[in-house]
Amino acid sequence: MNSASALDDTTTEKARFLPLADNYPKLAALSSALGWGFALLVMLASAFFLDKVILPVFMLPVFTLLATLSILFSYFAAKARAYHRGEFELMYKSGLWWKNQTAVSFSRIQHIDLAHGPLERKFGLATLNFFTAGGAKSDLSIPGLRKADAEQIREQILTYAQAEYQSSHE
Repeated sequence: MNSASALDDTTTEKARFLPLADNYPKLAALSSALGWGFALLVMLASAFFLDKVILPVFMLPVFTLLATLSILFSYFAAKARAYHRGEFELMYKSGLWWKNQTAVSFSRIQHIDLAHGPLERKFGLATLNFFTAGGAKSDLSIPGLRKADAEQIREQILTYAQAEYQSSHE
């Protein structure tokens, strides 16, 4: 378990993980398909403009198979992701074969970033990025949340942090 906070095994065993938004696996598959489509477009355009065939005809089925497997993997990997908002921590799990679980204690969170790119906006989704002390990059990133859920989680954690700050300065 990858952990940004000290959680015992009983905490993670009792945690009830919630799935990400229903649209998230579709978005992950679409993103993968767009990436493979762009790669194919570049190869075809270079073959057209350079009068050289970069992608031999016999490689097209291999390219198609790899793209299909990648798209399917993206879809099912997105379905395997889930999060848990505990009383004092947030946990996130991902992975089909190599499982990864990350936990961040609310008391360690210094900054929360809510982001949503063009495709996420189209699907009504958002990504929450959590930053803790001593790091330049986010310690935990949860993509594929419904925008309303992401905003609610963000507000709940900020309310918790504000209450902790006020109680420690009284």
